[in-house]
Amino acid sequence: MQEDEYEAATKAILDQYGLTIICPSTVYRWMKLIGFKYEPWQKGYYIDGHEKQGTIEYWGSFVQCYQNYEQ
Repeated sequence: MQEDEYEAATKAILDQYGLTIICPSTVYRWMKLIGFKYEPWQKGYYIDGHEKQGTIEYWGSFVQCYQNYEQ
């Protein structure tokens, strides 16, 4: 999207709601209304099939390698 197209699209959305700018507090309220919430970032991930036998066996060898890397 070109910069002028972006500005036109942004202006159309602002005009639709009778706004001239969107301040951070407005964005925060909108995000909260649709179900988002602010939380501190946390490490983590999910693995599909984490209970599969092959995955369990792999994690055993992975932990061994990881501990070697840590040393």
